[in-house]
Amino acid sequence: MHRAARCEIVRVPVPTEPTRGASARIPSLDGFRALSIALVLLYHVGSQVGAPSVLRRFGDVTHAGGLGVRIFFAISGFLITSLLLAEHESRGAISLRRFYFRRTLRILPPYYVYLACVMVAASAGVVTLRPGDALHAWTFTTNFNALTAAWPVVHSWSLSIEEQFYLLWPGLLVLAGPRRARPLLVAVMLAAAAWRTGAYARVLTIGEEAAYAFRGVADWLAGGALLALSRRTLQQHRWYRTMLAHPVFPVVAAAALIGAWTGLGYWRRADLLMSGAVVSTVLLLDWAMTHPGHLLARPLNWEPVAWIGRLSYSLYLWQQPFLDESAGSWWERTPQNLLLALGAAMVSYYVVERPALAWRARLEPRLAWLRPVRGAEPRR
Repeated sequence: MHRAARCEIVRVPVPTEPTRGASARIPSLDGFRALSIALVLLYHVGSQVGAPSVLRRFGDVTHAGGLGVRIFFAISGFLITSLLLAEHESRGAISLRRFYFRRTLRILPPYYVYLACVMVAASAGVVTLRPGDALHAWTFTTNFNALTAAWPVVHSWSLSIEEQFYLLWPGLLVLAGPRRARPLLVAVMLAAAAWRTGAYARVLTIGEEAAYAFRGVADWLAGGALLALSRRTLQQHRWYRTMLAHPVFPVVAAAALIGAWTGLGYWRRADLLMSGAVVSTVLLLDWAMTHPGHLLARPLNWEPVAWIGRLSYSLYLWQQPFLDESAGSWWERTPQNLLLALGAAMVSYYVVERPALAWRARLEPRLAWLRPVRGAEPRR
């Protein structure tokens, strides 16, 4: 019991302006982003020709890259919903125009600069794209083309899922309101679980493309969003606070996550346990945000780790061309591929991503049409 007292319980205010300073950031979230991108990099390095057998076996058993991407989805669901709720609390309404303005300048500049570089490289014969790849990548529909997409753009399937989530969820939240949105999210999570169970039992027929379908990952996004809507209520219950504060909770939750994700193998054989991985991930996120001072949570808030988390979007974009599975060129071989990917990500972050966010911060207060309008207030 005394050990639990060492855990620092923090009430985490969700900022409406999370990019204006480190103090506005939510504890541990950047660390979780760093963990997610590390899983993606580890999996891609292990999948390359000539990779050590230990890394290759680790990737085959765990499919760590898939888990890393899905943790990103849970973080997105939580963060986007938290920001929308925070705007409603501070301004009295939600401006969808403001939301899409902010998302546009957050997502599009680094992504479209990356795509432009890929198109130039394809024109020069450095990389090869397949018919339709460019159209799907530019329009955020690669998840409909993921099985045939060329390596430099196939990772945009996850960004396509994110954009489709942005198109659907904010409007639904405004229309339904927070209270009605909770059962809607629970229904999404149950439907995804039922769909996977039906596929496992061969009642439903799905193919490999299911791993890239919106319906195949919707419960990860819904789980993060549900945490944002329910966190304040949950933390009013003593049993929930006691559970999170228990010294062994993060170990048990991490074991449950790993077991649920890898216990029956990846995707088709993991259908029955996937929901356990979603719930475990969401609970770990809440634990880490609530107890950033815990011995196991401190690494997530260590500045070098948090820096990688802040770099994770650009790093996710730029790791792809340097970590090609074929490893046919010198820049695709370890360790120089990792160094080059990191260097390209830093250029993207400091030259494109951060200036775009700074420009957004300067421009937003001047645009009257971004303010909430009558009728945009969500229902209770």
